[in-house]
Amino acid sequence: MYCPSCGEEIPDSSVYCQYCGVDVSTPADDDDPGSSTAEWDRSESRARDTGTDPAGYATGSGTDPKTIAALTHVLALFTWAIGPAVLLLSTDDEFVRENSRNAVNWQLSFAIYMLVSMVLTLVIVGVFTAILVGLLDTVFCLVAAVKAADGEVWEYPLTIDFV
Repeated sequence: MYCPSCGEEIPDSSVYCQYCGVDVSTPADDDDPGSSTAEWDRSESRARDTGTDPAGYATGSGTDPKTIAALTHVLALFTWAIGPAVLLLSTDDEFVRENSRNAVNWQLSFAIYMLVSMVLTLVIVGVFTAILVGLLDTVFCLVAAVKAADGEVWEYPLTIDFV
């Protein structure tokens, strides 16, 4: 049996559709016998998926992992390692986790490089290294975001593995 609302295949004994929550206990009115829901293609029903469960809460199925992974690196520019760490702990997607792990490791390495630059300001060289490390942070995060959007996991150069 197929759900008259979303077209998903459901058990014949179902009272409600497990995908969209529609009451399927009463048969749907079919004026046109050629428009049977049994003829629906599964790919069409997947395209109609709204990303919500029967209660109306978002399930996140419509969220692309490549987009989340790319945003992880951009988020690191504004929140340091905290944003990527939250995503690392809250996601189940391995691609997003790997990108979050790389972003956290880079941001922690970046903090160490900035501390070394502050110490080197005593000999004036630190001013240049601080500017260089700041530019590298921006460039590396943007490159990693573009690579993640393309579906690649990019490891930041000069990064110490902490996580």
